[in-house]
Amino acid sequence: MTQTPTVTSTPTPLVGPTVTYFGLLRSNDTLIPPSGTPGASPPVYSVLFGRNFRIVVEGKPGPSGASVGPDQLLSYKSDRTAPLELQIPDLQIEASNLLGNGNPAVCATTSTNPDGVPGILLPDFTPTLEIVNLLNDFGCRFKNGAGGYTGRSVSDACVQYTDFDGNPTGEYGYADSTNSRVEFCSETITLNELFPVGDTVLTVRLRDTDGNAGASAQIIVRVVNPSP
Repeated sequence: MTQTPTVTSTPTPLVGPTVTYFGLLRSNDTLIPPSGTPGASPPVYSVLFGRNFRIVVEGKPGPSGASVGPDQLLSYKSDRTAPLELQIPDLQIEASNLLGNGNPAVCATTSTNPDGVPGILLPDFTPTLEIVNLLNDFGCRFKNGAGGYTGRSVSDACVQYTDFDGNPTGEYGYADSTNSRVEFCSETITLNELFPVGDTVLTVRLRDTDGNAGASAQIIVRVVNPSP
């Protein structure tokens, strides 16, 4: 008998934006250096408590050549009856653990109803309703300097540089000033988005203005003490 060859599909190459920087900021907007083994992948960022830090993501155009898409949140301007593919933001970030109470409602925080972010154990960017809601819910934690839900230009960057002694200089720019073309900065993580003790894997990818997704990047946020 002659065996019929098994046909294997070739994955579609990801030609969207490249993540040029993914890390954390202190409350004074200076960069938190990775801990542990230098060059480890994914890098580990240790924080004493699961709050009072910020998340920063930077990117540049990928092989497609199209600009990095600017939207961190689409639910604020999208028709929620539109196809799910059209409701996915350009900044796509997920956590492996529940943040805060893990409330799946999108951007539902009020003074009397704290809203967390759902977790997902394995990264998944499939445009299902659950994933679309998760991406928008996490995305609404990211704002630019004017309070809007789009990325930051270098003049609006959120990273404060330090001098050789580690002192803040008052000068702001991109973490990767050579390669980055857009920056996404979260607001300060509060009790609403409290990271649990232990390791939480954050996975992010970006999409360009032509709708192409890029390769994902990961960091580990390691909370070493419970929040008081």
